[in-house]
Amino acid sequence: MTPRKKSGSGQGKLILFGEHSAVHGYPALGIPLPCQTQVRWECSQDGSTQIEIPNPQDKERFTKLLLNCVQQGWLSGPEGKWTIESTVNRAGGFGSSAALCVALVRLLQDSKNHYTPMIHERANILEQQFHGTPSGIDTGMSSDQGLAAWTFCEAQIPHRTPLSLPSWYLAYGAIPRQSSTAKTVGQLRQRIHEAEISTIMHDLGVLTEEMILDTNPMGFSQRAAQRVKHAQALLTRLNLSTEILEEVLNRAVSCGFDAGKLSGGGSGGAFYLCASSQEQRDDALERLKNTLKNKSYIQGELLPLDLHPDREMSSSSLPYAAE
Repeated sequence: MTPRKKSGSGQGKLILFGEHSAVHGYPALGIPLPCQTQVRWECSQDGSTQIEIPNPQDKERFTKLLLNCVQQGWLSGPEGKWTIESTVNRAGGFGSSAALCVALVRLLQDSKNHYTPMIHERANILEQQFHGTPSGIDTGMSSDQGLAAWTFCEAQIPHRTPLSLPSWYLAYGAIPRQSSTAKTVGQLRQRIHEAEISTIMHDLGVLTEEMILDTNPMGFSQRAAQRVKHAQALLTRLNLSTEILEEVLNRAVSCGFDAGKLSGGGSGGAFYLCASSQEQRDDALERLKNTLKNKSYIQGELLPLDLHPDREMSSSSLPYAAE
């Protein structure tokens, strides 16, 4: 019997290390976020198609996604009532389009919320509608359930290596974008043969590899913070930081965080901050919110995120339970 209702979900994501250098043969390190995009479908009695989506401007894009699924042979037709709900920040860098693609593919495949290469691959095909030639890293993280390293593979989805690192306490947020990911990636691609750019990409890759291999809890947060500082300095040399981000990061350190860096494409958008303990992070986060309350820098909220070796994504920060 064909079900009359279906649903699927995809997570937001946060790249910790390896943005930009990942497409040049180095790994990326990232984690799905507690925020989700959910897609629900109900059978239509009269054969009509209804789409309920928070932003009416997105209705046409979602319709194109459905027609793409029909062309791929994954869906017989777009008929039915489609409802899209999301808590993923769309400021840039949190994988909002990847989460939508993962949610839709999971709905069509009646798939649970665990990682499978098929869901990843199909979601990445849909992601091409938004980003042309996506690396597959965003859709991989959005379809995952924990910390992992991702290695770019030409003409294939990235290779996934699940990881477990010592406890680490983060906060994440976003500032206004000054340039799109497509534009920044394109500019770097044009300069990749310059010796300085090649060296920076290598150094970013080495930092990621060091982080992946660092499983010693003694002094981990201090070593991680130094890598965060170094990575941000390198990304700044690539002209991916902004004055607003630098001010936010400086304020964060003065409020008690160890370090912070951009996450994703850069030129605004997502960033994260790190601390050595939950108490330090919570205190610094409260101080930072207070010092920024009269500023219009932050898009959405500054939110906590705990990484633990036994459970990579803190359930205490989930906005609602995953289905």
